[in-house]
Amino acid sequence: MLNKSVSYKTLLRIVGVLFILFGFYLVIRALTSQVEVSGSVQYSGSDLFWNPGEIWTYIFFGSFLPANSFLPVPFQFAPLLSSMFTPGPFFSIGMGILCLGLTFMRVRVMYWCLQVVLWFISISLWLPITIRLNNGGFEIPESFTPLLLITLALSIALLAAYKPVIHLLRKFFELIGGVPSPAHL
Repeated sequence: MLNKSVSYKTLLRIVGVLFILFGFYLVIRALTSQVEVSGSVQYSGSDLFWNPGEIWTYIFFGSFLPANSFLPVPFQFAPLLSSMFTPGPFFSIGMGILCLGLTFMRVRVMYWCLQVVLWFISISLWLPITIRLNNGGFEIPESFTPLLLITLALSIALLAAYKPVIHLLRKFFELIGGVPSPAHL
């Protein structure tokens, strides 16, 4: 009997590509969503033209499930998930970039993937943190600037610690079996 297995690189690549495709699917679904408004003002058409702020907020920051019309949630699970935050497409794309960065087995590529992942995931996570800090109110703040400055500070700290991070990544890649050659460092 042949003993066949799939390497972790292949699995990480598959998971990374699936995360990225899911993120792009969410973006396309949000951009092409339709709305029908009745009342004193009637509108039937693209939600992007009716409420562009909601679409861009969802794409960059995600949303809460009760107001989220972009993710299919079965009706029986809606009460259970009513207070959960669903991260936006940038979270999925960031996770996919992280998985793909690990499979390249190149130290510098992984370092820059960490920078991109830091920005993508933090953008997607600042909205729920801001809402939780807003005394329990579900009002979206006018500015995320103070929280994005934290991301900027973390990014600059990662840039300032370039040599130690590169050294740690090199040790990590040696540990998992992919010893990078000096030409690729």
